[in-house]
Amino acid sequence: MSSVLTGRRRPWARDVEDQHEVERSVRWSSSDLAERVALVAALAPIVVAVVRAALTGWMPLFDAGYFMVRSRDVFTEHHPLLGAWSMGSRAIGTSLNNVGPMQLDLLAPFTKVFSYWGTALGTGLINAGAVIGVWAVARRLFGSRGAVGAMIATLCLEATMASWMLIEARQQLALLLPLWCLLWLTAAMWTGAVWSLPWTVFVASLIAQTHFSFVYQAAAVVLAGSVGFVLAARSGGRPPRLWRAIAVSSVVGFVCWAQTLWDQFFGTGNLLRVLAKGGTGAEAVGFSSGAQYVAGSTLAPPFWTPGYMGRYLRPADDIISARAAWFTIVVWLVVLAAVTMIGRRLGRPPVVAMGVIGASVLTAAVYAAAKIPTTEFGIVAYNYYWMWPIGVFVTTAAVAGVLSLPLLRMSLRSSAAVLVGAVGCVVLALPVLRPVNYLPETADEADAGARVGDPLLTQFADSLERLDVTGPLVIDRTRETHTNYFPYTMLTELQRAGIEFTFPADDVSRDRFGRSRCEDGRSPHRLILADGEASLKPAFGETVLAQVNGMTNAEQADLAELQAEFGERIRDGTVFVDVSGIRYFDSVPDPTLLRVLEEESEAPAEGLARYLANWRVFDVVTVPDELEPDFRRWRVLEDRLTFDRVAIFLGPNLITPTDACETVEPGVVPIGE
Repeated sequence: MSSVLTGRRRPWARDVEDQHEVERSVRWSSSDLAERVALVAALAPIVVAVVRAALTGWMPLFDAGYFMVRSRDVFTEHHPLLGAWSMGSRAIGTSLNNVGPMQLDLLAPFTKVFSYWGTALGTGLINAGAVIGVWAVARRLFGSRGAVGAMIATLCLEATMASWMLIEARQQLALLLPLWCLLWLTAAMWTGAVWSLPWTVFVASLIAQTHFSFVYQAAAVVLAGSVGFVLAARSGGRPPRLWRAIAVSSVVGFVCWAQTLWDQFFGTGNLLRVLAKGGTGAEAVGFSSGAQYVAGSTLAPPFWTPGYMGRYLRPADDIISARAAWFTIVVWLVVLAAVTMIGRRLGRPPVVAMGVIGASVLTAAVYAAAKIPTTEFGIVAYNYYWMWPIGVFVTTAAVAGVLSLPLLRMSLRSSAAVLVGAVGCVVLALPVLRPVNYLPETADEADAGARVGDPLLTQFADSLERLDVTGPLVIDRTRETHTNYFPYTMLTELQRAGIEFTFPADDVSRDRFGRSRCEDGRSPHRLILADGEASLKPAFGETVLAQVNGMTNAEQADLAELQAEFGERIRDGTVFVDVSGIRYFDSVPDPTLLRVLEEESEAPAEGLARYLANWRVFDVVTVPDELEPDFRRWRVLEDRLTFDRVAIFLGPNLITPTDACETVEPGVVPIGE
């Protein structure tokens, strides 16, 4: 590996060089063409998703909208020094933020100009940069065949994510392609590639700062890559470019982490709180369950095939047993060890690196999964989606090991094989171009934006201008459900109108949006976002700024029929509800459910769809397969009865002048939740 640093011809690179010689002797541009076709094919789904967002008036809803709001705060008096507030705070009883604002900084140039579409554009560019990074690393390590093969793997990952997720700003989704890139960068580090150092620092910093659930995995692969790099440097001397790369990497690291350090010493002190509390494992699922969540994601059938991400850890998913999970993980570690040995025997450090990085990240994944706490919603699948790039990477490592065997390597040396791979990339890209969203939690967001968001926010913006509303406005979220789509897009409209907003002193939203946004009682008005029944009528003294009902009469009639049908199905046992099982979990059965179950009752199952769906996770509720489509339709319509009826009211500020902003710490639970 010393030749990597000294510049001498690397023995393991002869295949790469010979490959280019063969290609030049046949047609000089065939390798170049194949590499670029593969790259364009892998970038095409991202480009199409970004363009589609512009043409359809897409808007980021719910949590995705948060990143739009906070990125627009960059370089203002509310400049974010930290990342998003962590829901894990509720499990440990201490308010924690993700440790850095890099995602917000990267989005800011685009959201400040284009707001809604800027979120898609900024996220798309981050993902495109990750894809280009993978292509460049694979090309340097494995030549044209590696670049094309890496793009095939990238398209497989994009296919399992589906097109809408390629512009999704939620951290657990926005970090999947950057993590994929980091795995390749650290593999390059293992081989002693000096050029990979600053890029690894940058990408690893972005991942570690943005979401806690990725930290252990990122740290493990950076550590593994560093070990390989040090071994290469020790055996090959330290040329000037090594020190230059270390210097550049140090500057990159300082710039990436300067804001986090500033907050620690001159702000909220978040970093030390995270180090003290964040790794305590409070309410953690433990190693047995963690192994199940890791193995049951992408390491066992159906692996990382398209569509499974939307079923993973949901009622229809039969999670692998603990014993089978540990066996599966051990098998994969053995496979990766075999890849490492093949690379060593054949003198191919890039193959060794794939095996080592794959084993390192898989081991870290089990540890991370064991440490992730449960939430108020139970086990959240989003917190384990990092297994998708990991699953694709370990599969790619296994394939790289097999294809490194002499017989197969010789058969793939021709330029024709590379061109066939490029054509395969184009074929794989075509279905990923379709507007698909596999995740049930966000599947309705694109339609909800057009159905409810556009008219709601248009009315809101018009009312702000017509009534000459001035700020600051204290935000009152006590009349919205915690899964309302529009709280953050509403705040964006305030930003666009130049109107400041604040939160009560004890509201954790101060940790979400900056402690400078504390209501001291001097704001002239209160802004209320309401949904469901609460949206139908303002309280005394309130003015309607916007009011929308996105449900048609036919849809409301359909919902009533489904509520009556499932009331009957619950009573006759077709839909089985184990009331004693609910009590076993120290929960009180819903009064509506008990009313439906009464003898000779004809009560409809009104308002029970989401309740029953949540209990299905614990096998307390069983829905037969033939009723599954109707059950899904029932839940969608019932959710829409709340989410599609939305209003924004303007009322008087009810908070009296106070100095609580200086004395009261934000709570762990937001006001109204």
